[in-house]
Order: sequence, then structure tokens, then C-alpha cells
Amino acid sequence: MNASLTKGQKIKQGFVALRTLTGRHLKMFFRNKLAFFFSLMVPTIIIIIYAIFLRNIELAAVDDVLATYFTNGIDGGITSRAHALVDAWMLSGIIGVSCISVSFNTCYIIVADRESGANRDFASAPIPRATIITSYFLFNFIVTFLICFVILLFCLIYLGAMGAFYISFANVMGIIGTMIISILSACLLTIFIASFITSSQVFNSMIAIISAAIGFLIGAYLPNSMLPEGAQYVTMFFSGTYSTGMFRNLFLEGQFNNLFDYLNVSGYQSEAQALLTDLESSFSMNLNFFDHDVNIYFMCLALVLFTLIYLLLNFLFANKQLERTLLGKFRKRKNKDVKLKEEKEEEEENKSVQE
Repeated sequence: MNASLTKGQKIKQGFVALRTLTGRHLKMFFRNKLAFFFSLMVPTIIIIIYAIFLRNIELAAVDDVLATYFTNGIDGGITSRAHALVDAWMLSGIIGVSCISVSFNTCYIIVADRESGANRDFASAPIPRATIITSYFLFNFIVTFLICFVILLFCLIYLGAMGAFYISFANVMGIIGTMIISILSACLLTIFIASFITSSQVFNSMIAIISAAIGFLIGAYLPNSMLPEGAQYVTMFFSGTYSTGMFRNLFLEGQFNNLFDYLNVSGYQSEAQALLTDLESSFSMNLNFFDHDVNIYFMCLALVLFTLIYLLLNFLFANKQLERTLLGKFRKRKNKDVKLKEEKEEEEENKSVQE
């Protein structure tokens, strides 16, 4: 029957199958309210922990830097604007971590389908394997973007409540654009990893390891400049480092401009440039790649390159692994059914002989 379909009808049929499978994955995810709740709550808890426990420590560190420039007392306006830098810096790191952690948590659907045998139904249907795999990716991207967008709104509301919202509309659009590229990269990476995981126990262990380490590996919780030199170089081989660096620049650009303008208007022109240079270095606005500064434009280029590498890895390995799993499960079920049928026929034959 499929042979009689025109090329246009086959394409339409493929899109319908993709939409149906993606919708199925979305329903499965949002039906599990606990999984959705924890995907959203983990970044929110980090924000709360920062606001209650870590914020004062970070603010004290910035106050020490200010004290070296203003020995005769610090203007309250300077202090409030410098503190706004700290809030924006930390929240940008949380967005960077969320793009990866939420994407990886969402991959549990792939592992669950393997364990439940749902992929047998997909494999037995007249659906191209590429459509099945693409549906998982599309589902992962949609869920990760929705959750990260909600987290971004929380962050912007928090900055507004703290009187630290100095982000322009252009930068907000830049943040959303960076989020899209970061999630695209994260989805390709996490699906590549999940394609080799066959049990929920292993998957949960991987989530625990990645969730604990990723914030430090991409410089989200600590500026890269505070890490040992060797560790700084290691972080440069993670795509999340560049996406976090881009978020950081977009979140903090308005903060730095606001502080610089205030310093100039308040008569601190001589301290303004030196202070901002010191703070930019402290907050790792530029990354250090083997003694070469990496600005936001090179960060964007590096993130795109990593995304292309992950895409290539998925084509070369992950797609074959997922297809092998789908076909393997289906063949295993098919062989089992044949064996049961043969046993039943043999049993009926034995009964007829005895009679």
C-alpha cells in the first residue's frame, strides 16, 4: 500500500507520524507530574539556596573589591549596582545549568520506553526509524525549552524584585536566542548519552553524577578564573561553558553599563574603568582558552561548532544504537512469539496423538 503513495503523500504521512509520536511523548511526560515538578523545582531550589545562603557571601567578596578603590567610604549607589552584578551573574549560571540538566532528565522517556517495551510497537509500525528518533529529539527540545523559559521568567522577576533589572529588550532576545542554541546542543548531547543507557537504574545514577558536577564543569557556580589553571582548560571542552559564558555576558552587559554611567556621573571617572576591568575579570566575562581570551562572539562560534559535532556523533553512533535497540527488541519479541506458537502447535499435536 505504501508503494502506491506519491512522494508528497509519504512526506505528509511522515509528518503526521512525527507529530503523533511527539505528542505521545509529551503526554507521557506531563502525565508524570512528579517528573515535571522536579525538573522545574531543581533550578528553583538552587535560586532559593543562593538567595538565602550564598548571596551574602558573594556580596561580601564584591564589597572587598570595592573597598580597595574607595578607601574613604563607598557610595550606596555604587554598592547597590555592584550587588546587582552578583545577582545577574549567579542567575545566568543557573540558566546555563538548566539547559543541560533539564534536557538530560527528560531523556528518561527513552529509557522508560525500552524497559516497558513500548518501542516494540514503534518498530512494528510502518514508520521510518528516523521519524521515531526525531520524535524523541523534538519532544526533548520542546520540554526543555518550556521549562527553561519558565526558569528564565523566575530569574527576571527575581532581578526586578531586587531592583537589579538592567537588561535591555535586545539582551532579553539575545538570552532567548542563546537558550535555543544551548538547548539544541544539550538535546543532541543528552540523547547521544541516553542512547547507550538501557536501564533506569543506570540512568538515575547518571543523572545524580551529572547534576552534581555540571555546575562546576561549565563554570556556572564558580567563575572560571577561580579554578586551578588545569581545571580551567578542562572546562573549555564542554559546550555548556560557552553557553553559560554567553548568558553571563548578556545578563551583565546592562549591569556593567549602569554601574559605569553612575561612576562617571558621580565623579569617579578615574576609578570607573579600572574597577570595571577588575570586576569583569572576577566574573569571568571572557574565557581563558590556553592564555587566549574568548569573547562572546567566539563563545557563540564555539557553541555552534560543538552543536555540529554532537549532531555528527548522533548520526554516526546514537541513531544506529537507537535503531539497533528498536529492531533488536522487536526481533526478540518476534522470535519469542514464533517460539510460543511452535510450542502450542506441538502441544496440540501431542494431544491429538494421545487421543
